[in-house]
Amino acid sequence: MARPSEFGDQRLAAEGEIAVARLAMDAGDLPHAASHLADAMATDPALPDVHEALAEFCAHAGGPAAAVEYFPTVGEASLGAAACFAHVSAAAGDWEGALEALAVVMEAEPARPWAGAAWLLREDLPELIAPEAVVRAVARATGALREPPAGDVRTALVPLDRFVTAVLDRHPDHAALLALSSALPRLLGADGLTVDRAERAYRISPGRVEAVMYGWVLRADGRADEALAVWEAALEEGPFDGHLAGEVAGLYAATGHPEAGLAWIERALDHEPDHPMAAPLLHGLHHQIGSGTEHLLALADHARAHPGHDLDD
Repeated sequence: MARPSEFGDQRLAAEGEIAVARLAMDAGDLPHAASHLADAMATDPALPDVHEALAEFCAHAGGPAAAVEYFPTVGEASLGAAACFAHVSAAAGDWEGALEALAVVMEAEPARPWAGAAWLLREDLPELIAPEAVVRAVARATGALREPPAGDVRTALVPLDRFVTAVLDRHPDHAALLALSSALPRLLGADGLTVDRAERAYRISPGRVEAVMYGWVLRADGRADEALAVWEAALEEGPFDGHLAGEVAGLYAATGHPEAGLAWIERALDHEPDHPMAAPLLHGLHHQIGSGTEHLLALADHARAHPGHDLDD
C-alpha cells in the first residue's frame, strides 16, 4: 500500500501533467493535451482536477463525441488513455463503451480507484445500459481477482458494486447478471449476499454459467456435497466440459474422496487427451489414493513435457 508521501507525490505529478495539458489546449495542440491528460489520469485517477480538465478538453475538441477520438484503446494504448476514453464516452452518452473501457482498466490495475466517477452512480444509468453489457464488464473487472482481495482492491470495487446492485434492482431476474455478479459481495465480505445471488440465478436459469458460479459459491461456503451435485448435473446435461470435470475431481479429492474423482478425469481425457488440467490431476489423484512415488514421478515428467500446463489449476 502506498504511503501518504507517495500519494502526495502522485498528486503533484498529476497536477503537473494537467498544467501542461491546459497549456497545450490553449495552444490548440489537442493531441499533446490528450497525452498529458492520459498521464494525469493514470497517475491519480481520483483527482477531481483531472476530470475537470477532461471536461475542458471536450469543449476544446468540439464535444465529447469528437474528444473521444483522441484517446485510443487499441494497440499500445495506455491505461490512462483507456480511462479517459471511458469518462469521455460516458459524457457522450456511449454508456456501454464507457463501461467496457472502465472494466479494462479495473482488470489491469484493480487496486486503483478507476470506478470513482460520478457517471457510474447516476440514478438513471441502470435504465440506460443493457444488463448484458454489465455482465461483460463485471466478468472482466473481477474475473482474475484473488480472494481475499487486498484492502485497496476492495475499496476500488465499491462503486462498481453499488452500480451493479442498482442494475439488479431494475433487473432482479437477470440470471447471468445475478450469477456473474455473485462474486462481488464475497470480495467485499458479504458472503450471504453472494450465496443469495448465485442461488437465485441457478433457480431462474440452471444453465452452464449459472451452475458453474453456483457451484463455486457453494464450495466457498463449505457446502461441497451441494456443489458437486450442481456441477455433476451440469456435466451430465452436456456439453461435456473438461475444466468443470477437473473442478469436480479436485473437489472430490479435497474432501477425501479421490476415487470418486477419477472417473471424471478419465472422461475429460477421453474428450481431450491433452487437456492442461486433466493429466496432472489424474496423477495427483492416483498418488493420493495409492501413495508411493510412481505418480509423483509421472507428474514431474508431465510438467517437463508440458511446461504450459499449470499444475496449480
